[in-house]
Formats: sequence, C-alpha cells, structure tokens
Amino acid sequence: MFRMKLARISINNTGLKATQQFTYLGSIISYDAKIDKEIDNRLSKTSSSFGRLYKRVWKNKNLRATTKTRVYRAVVVTTLLYGSESWVLYRSHTRLLERFHQRCLRIILDVHWTDYVSNVAILEQAGLPSIEAMIVKSRLRWVGHVHRMDDHRLPKIVMHSELSSGYRERRAPRKRYKDSLKRTLSACDIDVQGWSDLATDRSAWRCRIQEATAKFEEERITAANNKRLRRDNPTQTPTPHPCRHC
Repeated sequence: MFRMKLARISINNTGLKATQQFTYLGSIISYDAKIDKEIDNRLSKTSSSFGRLYKRVWKNKNLRATTKTRVYRAVVVTTLLYGSESWVLYRSHTRLLERFHQRCLRIILDVHWTDYVSNVAILEQAGLPSIEAMIVKSRLRWVGHVHRMDDHRLPKIVMHSELSSGYRERRAPRKRYKDSLKRTLSACDIDVQGWSDLATDRSAWRCRIQEATAKFEEERITAANNKRLRRDNPTQTPTPHPCRHC
C-alpha cells in the first residue's frame, strides 16, 4: 500500500501509468524519493560484477595485490558508487556500503574474519579509502561542477531552488540533499556559507577537496581506532579526537 498519494500526470489528454519505481539511466527512482531501492540495486549489480572476477582476478595467484585492488576500484567501486554524488544517505546506508567494501577487500587480500584484522588495517593494506570518504569526495566535486554551470542549466536551477508549494513533516522531516551537503561541508571544515565562492575556481576547489577529504579520512580513522581501543581496553584512556577548529 502506498504511503503517499501518487500524482496523476497526463500528456495530450492521455494519463500516464503510475508506478512505485522506475529505472532511469541505470538508477532506480522511487515514488517516495528514498534511496533504499537504489542501494539494493547497486549492491546487487556490484556483487555480480565482483563474482564474475572471483577466479580470474581475486583468486589468481599470478596477480599482485596492488593489481587486484586497482581492478577492484576501476570495476567494482565505480559500479557500487554510480550516481552516489546525488544520493541522500543515512547512516544505515553507509554501513551497508562499508560492510560490502570490507567483505570484498578481505576476499581480495585473503584475510579472514578469524584473523582479527581491523577494518582500518584492511583499508591501509589495500591502499584504499573508505566508501564514505569516496562519496564525500564525489559529492563535493559534483556540487562544484554544478555551481560552475550557466544559470539557465537545469541541475543548477534545481540545486539552488525552493519548492513553491508543499510542506515538510514536522516530526523528523526527511533529509534533503542540501542537508547532506551541509553536513559534508562541515565535516570537511569547508565554510557552509562561502563554499560557492571557492568552487567558482575549479583548480582551487579541487585542491581544497583533496585536502578536505584527506583530513576527513584521517579523522575517521582516528575515531575508529579510538573506538576499538575503548572496546579492547575499557580502563585505558584513548587519544582525544582532534578538533578541526584548533
């Protein structure tokens, strides 16, 4: 049963069939604008891509680990994160993607869960960042690209516009793309109000993204290590989390 009323759209007096979801440019668009179906779609397609290379690449002893991780990033990660720059993610979605990322890397590196190797160590061994860091980077690059478009371009109009009608739920309103962007900018220590001025210069914006995402990943690793330290040594005081404003 639908949780909201579907719009009735007609073209030349012919009504269009309403549907809960449809596929557009390889991505699933849901009637309620949620990303859950698309995440499931990405994971399904990526699992298939990863499985087809299982014997030929991942378990091929004639290939070096660096070669395998390059193939993984070029084939698997690009499939997994297709269109991720426009996603509105919740923590539950990020956890699903990170778990899949870790599972694939452990297969490639031949590391088993019983070896008690941390997720941070797996990423360091593979020479790859976390999924969250890759999404942050692609999102910042995309909004910079959109901001530099001409004012009449539809993506720029949509990103900077407000709906003329309708309302948001009062209790726990659904997260918007601009909410995700603000959180990303804050996490990367980029001025939420003045980012557009910096994004006007493509070279300066790309340099700022490189610095910001590197710092974001560094802080994420520190937080993960501290969490592991608190779990393994409850009485030991962990290293304080660095303040990005100091």
